[in-house]
Amino acid sequence: MSLIHQGTEAVGIHLILAWTTRSRIPILKNETAVSVRTAVREVCAVFEVKIIEGLVAEDYIRIRVQCPSSVAIHGLAEMLKTRSDEIIAGMLPELHGRFGGRSIWSGGYFCMSVDGGIDFQDYFRNQSTANEEAISIPGVD
Repeated sequence: MSLIHQGTEAVGIHLILAWTTRSRIPILKNETAVSVRTAVREVCAVFEVKIIEGLVAEDYIRIRVQCPSSVAIHGLAEMLKTRSDEIIAGMLPELHGRFGGRSIWSGGYFCMSVDGGIDFQDYFRNQSTANEEAISIPGVD
């Protein structure tokens, strides 16, 4: 991963990205959730983005990532949403038709830069237990 180097320490931008299904419809279950998780990992690999942790819940996706400063966050978010939408449309075509061919995802996304040293594991863990259907996106070292 190409990171900014300050002295001997490599620094990347730490972000939390999240997006929801249109009308918060709970569709990310079972094989669909697993396929979407795989798509998120693939897109992040293309952008050289390291997933630190994440969650695919029934009606939203949230990931904490470290990415190079050269990555356009909007481009990353749009690619994540587009690729996962293609997977969902292939697996659940009736939903794609329900929205007139529009994306299953809501129009926007949430992005917040975070300090790389802050431990969000308790927060993510609490969110996971609150939603028993959630599928974890563990970081890959």
